[in-house]
Amino acid sequence: MLYSFGYLFGVFLILLMILTLAAAVISRYIFNDPIFWTGEFARIVLIWTIFVGAALALKRDSIVEHISMDFFVARFQEKNRKVIDKIVLLVDLLFCVSVLVIGWIFLAKTYTIITAALEVSRAVIYLALPAFSVMSIFFILERLLVPSERESS
Repeated sequence: MLYSFGYLFGVFLILLMILTLAAAVISRYIFNDPIFWTGEFARIVLIWTIFVGAALALKRDSIVEHISMDFFVARFQEKNRKVIDKIVLLVDLLFCVSVLVIGWIFLAKTYTIITAALEVSRAVIYLALPAFSVMSIFFILERLLVPSERESS
């Protein structure tokens, strides 16, 4: 359920970014009247897209998920890799909890600061950190507690 929502939200964000940037290009080069807020809006949407995509990659067990850790995990025998995989997931969980705490701190410090073009709270940007963390924590806990098809076989 959370993955489906995240996937649809990610698709929506990408479409929103494409439409925003297309409107910026059309308004600037065809009508010679640029829309001043499109750059800032596209940056905010890009930040959200990155964090939602990162959480979804964690759920899908993406190959890019643990590039640096795979280098070390590959050196262990097959029977020890399951234990190492669990340790890696626990490190990921610790990282996501840390990002969640840091995200809330950023939210508390930035909710009164207003962006230049859109005139919205900067907390809109930093809310992506807790959103990423919460999604990732659910996905990590699912992988820790529910055995995957790879582990079953």
